[in-house]
Amino acid sequence: MALGAGLLGVIGAGTLGPRLGHALPIGAGTALIAACIALSASATDLTTFATGEIAWNTLYPIVLSYVIGLAASLDPRGRWAVLVGSASSLGTAAGPLTGSLLAAQAGFPAMGLVLAAGLLVIAVPMTAVAVGTGRHKLPVVEIPVEAPAYDRATAA
Repeated sequence: MALGAGLLGVIGAGTLGPRLGHALPIGAGTALIAACIALSASATDLTTFATGEIAWNTLYPIVLSYVIGLAASLDPRGRWAVLVGSASSLGTAAGPLTGSLLAAQAGFPAMGLVLAAGLLVIAVPMTAVAVGTGRHKLPVVEIPVEAPAYDRATAA
C-alpha cells in the first residue's frame, strides 16, 4: 500500500510541475516527511504506523522530484542532479542500518525524533537555496538539433 502511495506521489509531482516553485514543495514537504517519521516511530497501533508510512511514501517522491529539479537548475551540466540521485541512493542503502542502530540504542520514538530533527536541519538550507533561485530566472540553454528529414527514396 505504501509503495502505491509512492506512485501517487510521483503522479502528484508531475501534475504540480513548476506551479509552486521549488521552495514550498521542498520546505513544507520535508517538514511533513519529518512529521510522518515521528508519527510512525511513536505509533502504538497498526493504524497510526500505517498512516505515517503511507503518508511518508506519498510525500517522498514529490520532494525528491523537486530537489532534483532544483539541483538541475543550479547546474546546467547536470552534475548536481546526479549527485542528488546518488545521495538518495546512499540514503536508501544506509537508512535501514542507521534506523536499526538508533532504534536498538534509543528506542523507536527517540529514533523517530532524531531522524525527524535531522530532516528539519537539512530542510532549512535546501529551502533557502530554493528561495534564492526562485528570485531570479536562470538562463535556458537551447541546443539546436539538426536532423535530416526522412526521405523514403534514400532510406530504401
